[in-house]
Amino acid sequence: MPTESETPPVLGLSVQTPSDLTGTWLVLKTLPRHTKALACSLSKQGLGYYLPLQEERRYLAGKKRTLITPVIEGYVFANYRSDDERWLMVDHGKVCKVIEVKNQAWCLRDLSHIHQWLAERDPSAINSFIGKTCVVTAGSLAGYQGPVISQRGGKVTIMLSWLGGAASPVEMDPEQFRLEVA
Repeated sequence: MPTESETPPVLGLSVQTPSDLTGTWLVLKTLPRHTKALACSLSKQGLGYYLPLQEERRYLAGKKRTLITPVIEGYVFANYRSDDERWLMVDHGKVCKVIEVKNQAWCLRDLSHIHQWLAERDPSAINSFIGKTCVVTAGSLAGYQGPVISQRGGKVTIMLSWLGGAASPVEMDPEQFRLEVA
């Protein structure tokens, strides 16, 4: 099992988005608790894959911990360019089922949507959303909206509009708002 320091990259082959992988998509159903281990193996072999990961905050032994967990536990989305690569992907002892993707375009579209959704939730990626409109979803300001104007130290500043057009900068945690999809 990989340790926290062995968390695999989200995408294999050092690409930025799932659409950068140009091969054929395949879904690998892993044995229980082998999802990240399979992705680590694929990464070490230089094979293409997508494993959507998220930060999850949990209380363990009375302490707040941040864990990196798969968004879809038990599945790795593999991308192969040859039969040899395909065989290497499934021959790890960590795969219990191979699911053929019938519609490659739909698979890529769905994986791209997941990737975009995770980027919007990632506080470290919030700089790419500066200037975009968001809606506050938690706390006493829920329902108010405005543009993201800055990010500093894990907090985000949003210019919220209220009282007929007056605007005020409000600092909040990224978990308290969602970006509006244009």
